[in-house]
Amino acid sequence: MSTPGTLAFVGSLAALALSIGYIADYKTGGAPLQHVTDTVWIATLGIHYKLAVTGLNVMLIGLTTLLFAASTLAANLRSPESALERPRLFFFHFMLAESAVLGAFLAQDLILFVAFFDLMLIPFYFLIGGWGREPDRVKATIKLVIYTLVGSLLMLAAAVATGVLAAQQGGGHITFVLSALHALPLSTGSQEWIFLCFAAAFLVKMPASRCTAGCRTATARCRWRC
Repeated sequence: MSTPGTLAFVGSLAALALSIGYIADYKTGGAPLQHVTDTVWIATLGIHYKLAVTGLNVMLIGLTTLLFAASTLAANLRSPESALERPRLFFFHFMLAESAVLGAFLAQDLILFVAFFDLMLIPFYFLIGGWGREPDRVKATIKLVIYTLVGSLLMLAAAVATGVLAAQQGGGHITFVLSALHALPLSTGSQEWIFLCFAAAFLVKMPASRCTAGCRTATARCRWRC
């Protein structure tokens, strides 16, 4: 293992151990949000840096850390003939990708979730563009950026609309904290078009979507060059 690869693998194991601890410590009959981190991020806009473990994300966190740890190990165990080029840069982007995915699962603020969702685009852009299989990697990278940005714009618009409409109907201060939004239900019409925006944003990353078919091909058939 190279030094960057070893550090990345140790970091992924630490994340896996932490997620196992969260799973073991999760109390099914306890509070809905556990291991909460809540800090005001942008007070004037009601945006919080709020992370928490819930019954919905606790197993997803464990699965994510397990897959990234296994992938990091696999990347480190490649033969010398097919070793990674620029391993320091590769593992930096790989660990950034894991952090962004975990942040999206843990986020309990709608704007924070959108931020982590968009942050995932940066490392995957460089991973596919820098280490993807020729000759499709450039085309796949362009498709990834275009479709994900379009989806992200729809998601951002829906997230902002959710907070604004909820504040108008509730007569209170604008907020994007999910637990607060639960107490401020929107009208049926608003819920429908907001749902469609979020569904479209998620659909472009679904395996069944033709939008990212080239990205999956370039990634799944990745060729690591020395």
